[in-house]
Amino acid sequence: MNQHEFETAVMRMWTTPRIPLSRQTVPVYTSAPRDRIERWMNELAAAGIVELDSDDDGEVLWSVRGAKRS
Repeated sequence: MNQHEFETAVMRMWTTPRIPLSRQTVPVYTSAPRDRIERWMNELAAAGIVELDSDDDGEVLWSVRGAKRS
């Protein structure tokens, strides 16, 4: 998997099944190597595509900016 395929999978994950973008779900849904996910998500955040947040338990969650969920 390359970064473009990863970004496409993340966007599909965000807009289709409404699965939260977390450290647990992104690797399962995208099949991306765990060692690359953090770096690629940071690059998407730096590009303004995703935003980083956390829930009440401190779990990291990402959201896609400007993309409505179904």
